[in-house]
Amino acid sequence: MFLTAEDEADWHIQVKLTTGSQTFSYRRANSPVEPVTGATSTTLTYRLPNPEAMIRLREALASRAIGDRVLVMVEVQPKQLPAPQNPAIRDNFWQTLSFPLRMTDPEALPLPLRPTFVHFEDPEYNRQLTSNSATATATVALPEGAQIVSYDITLACDRQEYNPQSTLFVRYDWSDNRPGVTGTLSLAQINAAGIVRPLNWPRTETRSLATRTIPIPSRILEILSLADLQAENQFTLNQGDVLELKLDLSLPPTAPAIDPIGLTVVLPVTIVAAPVIPVPQAAYGLLRGLVQTTEPADSDQPALTRPSAVECVRFAWSPPASRIELICAEDLRTGIVRRRAVFQWSDTTRPTPDPAWQYRYAVQKITQTGSTYRPEFEPVL
Repeated sequence: MFLTAEDEADWHIQVKLTTGSQTFSYRRANSPVEPVTGATSTTLTYRLPNPEAMIRLREALASRAIGDRVLVMVEVQPKQLPAPQNPAIRDNFWQTLSFPLRMTDPEALPLPLRPTFVHFEDPEYNRQLTSNSATATATVALPEGAQIVSYDITLACDRQEYNPQSTLFVRYDWSDNRPGVTGTLSLAQINAAGIVRPLNWPRTETRSLATRTIPIPSRILEILSLADLQAENQFTLNQGDVLELKLDLSLPPTAPAIDPIGLTVVLPVTIVAAPVIPVPQAAYGLLRGLVQTTEPADSDQPALTRPSAVECVRFAWSPPASRIELICAEDLRTGIVRRRAVFQWSDTTRPTPDPAWQYRYAVQKITQTGSTYRPEFEPVL
């Protein structure tokens, strides 16, 4: 498994493979398992941590049917620099790149086909995905030497309204930006009749049991799938319901008191039926061009700079994005939450008629008024 990075030293990288309900984590290897065509000093190799994991993976793949999907997923997070260059700490915010693959028949003759994954974004659509965060704030007074200083503690979600199948992002912060103060976060459903129902947090890869509360350190992002929440608690979120998030903090007592200082912050968000994520108001075409990249040895003609032939291999009006993700976890704190939509389209090609030729790709956008532009064709990495 290979990954190309511009500067790997600046990134935390996690590589996983998911087949069915099983997930296998890979580790960085010091050298490739086998020679890699076109490998450079920035080609990174990942392999399973031990032979037992390889055996489990082979057994898992053997149980899958031909055509079943296998997902390779890469998660990246920038490494934090020491202060004063970057005083931030890890905020549990990872960005994801995934590659869906299909099981093939090992006894069938392989076809001379090469899959290509094309990723693109639309800046105009990204701006439409911006939302206001939902926040709730409480104030606590703590001793600072001979003085008593007040601090605001803010609990924030990435939007004020959610659909029943949305993903919710939540974190809490101190006004002085202090990290590592851990509280507990609980959930409750309040229906249209005002009936309150406490909920369990669903199980995740890092949380093996469903619990009423979870620990949440300050400045750490917590991600909640509302679909998983409903499946875990066997209930349905309906339009008009309120999902209540409650942060409880227990702070050290102030002398001469011996009891800890308790603080609660309650943040309600609303469940709505209308989609909270708009669809793109445009069409996109994936263009594949055949380009001559080197000058022919037996010809005085220069290499072509533009494709000699172009095909539109995929076209769609208002297609759904492959994934929509936050740009910065700090946006929950500042109030305007930015997002980006990533479209991942794929193509399959046969070998080019000559090594001097290669396929290049471009994405052409057409607005609802019919306006468009001449795209530039990019080589395949």
